[in-house]
Amino acid sequence: MSESVNDWLIFLRNADHLIGFPLLVGGAALMLFGFRMWRFCVVVSFGLIGAALTASFLEAGSRQIICAVAAGVVLAAVTYRPARYAAAVLGGMIIAFMVGYVLENSGMQGSAFVFTVLATLLVGTAYAFINRQLVIVFVTSMLGATLLVSGVAALVMAWPNFYGTVTSLGSTNSFVGPFLIVVPAVVSCFYQVGEVNRTHSEV
Repeated sequence: MSESVNDWLIFLRNADHLIGFPLLVGGAALMLFGFRMWRFCVVVSFGLIGAALTASFLEAGSRQIICAVAAGVVLAAVTYRPARYAAAVLGGMIIAFMVGYVLENSGMQGSAFVFTVLATLLVGTAYAFINRQLVIVFVTSMLGATLLVSGVAALVMAWPNFYGTVTSLGSTNSFVGPFLIVVPAVVSCFYQVGEVNRTHSEV
């Protein structure tokens, strides 16, 4: 779990800090209007997951890029029609990832860790299927908050002194990173639920 977060931070550090602006815009759009474009969000998310998983099993090079892109496109295409079910699976995956991150930083390892994460994935997916509207709002809020915070991080990395202070704070307390994402995600959830109720939208 922590390795995935570190890999993402390394990618942001190596990329141009200007990548922060599209991440900010995309994150804000998902946080405000995620319930209106949930199908697109789910399809793109699975495309990125497919590309990332494929790239992690291959050595760096042109073959890795081609295979990762191909896998992402295939998985995105497969999840387009059953997007309602894919949204439930995505919700379960996000919940399992959050629980796994907390448990890993609490020191849990081995079969107990794997069993707990898998059980959380199953329960989270079932809950997401039953409460699809709330989970879609939750998923788009979490993804939007993650993109927003990533955009801020990419911009902050342009100021090494300030970024060093933030990373040192995060290294001493493993809950700083999740806190920075959960707070805007919760605000987005309340806003989107209010908009869904106000416009009587079906998601």
